[in-house]
Amino acid sequence: RETGLFARLARWPQRRPVLVMVGTAAALIAAGAPVLGATITMPQLEGLPRSIESVAVADTLSTRYGNNPQPAVTVVARTDPTSLDAWAARWRADAEVLQVEPARVEGPNLTTVTLVVRGDTQGTGARALVQRVRADRPAGVESWVTGDAAVLVDVLDTLGSSLPWGFAVVVLAMLVLLFWMTGSVVV
Repeated sequence: RETGLFARLARWPQRRPVLVMVGTAAALIAAGAPVLGATITMPQLEGLPRSIESVAVADTLSTRYGNNPQPAVTVVARTDPTSLDAWAARWRADAEVLQVEPARVEGPNLTTVTLVVRGDTQGTGARALVQRVRADRPAGVESWVTGDAAVLVDVLDTLGSSLPWGFAVVVLAMLVLLFWMTGSVVV
């Protein structure tokens, strides 16, 4: 006959396996529930104390002058500014675009244009704008779409495509380790 603390602890769940299973499942679901409402964002100035001088300056530039220090969508293209401005003009009518800044030359045969979005630079509207811009890039030239919203779109895509593999590796490792520990597939 087995005696001791662990023997006494094991008897209770052995007599009530369904109750223990339901209780354990409920506790795990309750512990994981906050993750369902989680929002993934990239770090920005919002996470920093307002007392830092550079954050205060960025706030002032944003509120007084409408200067967004973290533009949501920037298109980089191997073309001249005139061509990129002509392409970017179509985005002025987009509901998510607050302003289209003039194209700037960044280097030899490399130009950028910034689309300033309404509202949150990482919100659903900004991410949808990134998808639309990526689907309708400047024709005939090599181009890239970047900025806060674009980085977030890429991070979410990477997480979404890698998550099933991560779960599979964890489950497989757990099964292998439990088999080695117990020597039984059933246990």
